[in-house]
Amino acid sequence: MRDRLLHLADLHLGDGHDYLGPSAPARRSEADLLLRRLVDFALAEENQIAAVAIAGDLFDHHHPQHALVESALADLARVVAAGLHLITVPGNHDEWSYADCVYRTYVNRWPGLLVTQPNPGPVATWRIGGAEIEVHALAYVAGRTRLPLDTSEIRPSSFRRILIAHGSLDVDWTDRSVPIRSAALIEAGYDYVALGHIHQAIERRIGDGWACYPGRIEGGGFDDPGVDGVLTVKLTEPALRPERRPFSHRPILDQRWNLSGHSDLGELRGRLHRFAEEQSGAIARIELAGLPDFDLEPTRLQEEVRGGFFHLELVDGRGGFGNASLETVAQETTIRGAFARRALRAIEETSDEEERALRRAAARFGLDAFERSQPVGDEA
Repeated sequence: MRDRLLHLADLHLGDGHDYLGPSAPARRSEADLLLRRLVDFALAEENQIAAVAIAGDLFDHHHPQHALVESALADLARVVAAGLHLITVPGNHDEWSYADCVYRTYVNRWPGLLVTQPNPGPVATWRIGGAEIEVHALAYVAGRTRLPLDTSEIRPSSFRRILIAHGSLDVDWTDRSVPIRSAALIEAGYDYVALGHIHQAIERRIGDGWACYPGRIEGGGFDDPGVDGVLTVKLTEPALRPERRPFSHRPILDQRWNLSGHSDLGELRGRLHRFAEEQSGAIARIELAGLPDFDLEPTRLQEEVRGGFFHLELVDGRGGFGNASLETVAQETTIRGAFARRALRAIEETSDEEERALRRAAARFGLDAFERSQPVGDEA
C-alpha cells in the first residue's frame, strides 16, 4: 500500500559546480538528473510513496534556464499523473519574493500544489490508507512573512499535522531563510515538520513529533558533500517517524594525508592507486601534508591516477619545507636543525637497514611537528 511521504529539499538543480573546473559541465548534467531519479524512486511500487513534499531550493537560482524548468515540470507531472500527492514550497535560492521567480513565471503550469501563502496555515488535507493528514506550509515572502516563526495559528482538529517550510530551526541566520522556533512547533502540535535549507541530514524530536532536514543529496562542493539516502515517513503509523532509505549519489571526499612516514614516491603512488580503486568515480581532494623524504611531484601524480576518479585534486600542503631532506634540515641553526642532527646521529648508530629506515621515518614524523613553526634562534 502506498502510504509514505517522500520528503525532499535542496536539490539545487542548475548549480554550476564551478569548483570542478573542466569537470563542471559533466557534473552539472549529471546532478540535474537528480529530480528524474527521485521521481523514478517515488513511482516505483516497492517504495510505497503516496506523497512528495519539496521543502525549498528545488532550483539553485530563482530564474533557472528554460530547458531545465521544462524538464522539471515534465518530471513533476509524472508524480501527479500517477495519482500521488505533490506539494512544492519555494526556498531562499528560488525565492517567491523575486518578481521573475521561476514559480511566478510557471505558476499556471506547476504540477500539484505550489505554496505561495506568506505565513503558515493549512494548504491541503490528505487521506492516505485510512490516515487523515492536515498539511500546513508557507513560502517566505519578503515584507509579508511574519518573522521569526514563533507563533502558529492552529485550529482544533483530530487530523495529524505536517508543516512544510524552508527555514532555520532555532538558528538566527541572516540569509533570507525563515527562522523557526522549536517551542512554536511543539505548541502547535505538529506531528512532522518537513524542513529544507540546511544541507546536512538532521532528524530531531520536537515534543511528540519530529522536525527533519533530508539534506542535500548531490553535493555542491568539498564543504557540501551531499548525504546518503532519502527521507521517508510512513503516514499510517501511530507516530510519524522519519526513515532513511537507500539512494545513490556521487561521493565527494576531502582528505588530508600525512606523508611523513612514507618511504618513497612509489609507496605514495601505490596508495593513490588503491584509493582510486576503492573510491572509483568519486570527486576527491587530497591534501598531501607532512614532510616526505622524497620529491613529491603532485601535478605528475594527479595526472597518473586521476582516471580512476570523476575528479581529483592533489593539493600540496607541505608548508614552506617542500622536499627538504633530513640532511638539508640538519644544516640549519634552528631547533629543528638540532633535532635533525640528533636524528641523523641515531640513524648512523645502527647498521640494521630495517632499523635505520624506521628511525628515519620517525625523524620525519618529528620534523612534521615543526611544519608550521618559524625559526626561533641559534642552537645552544
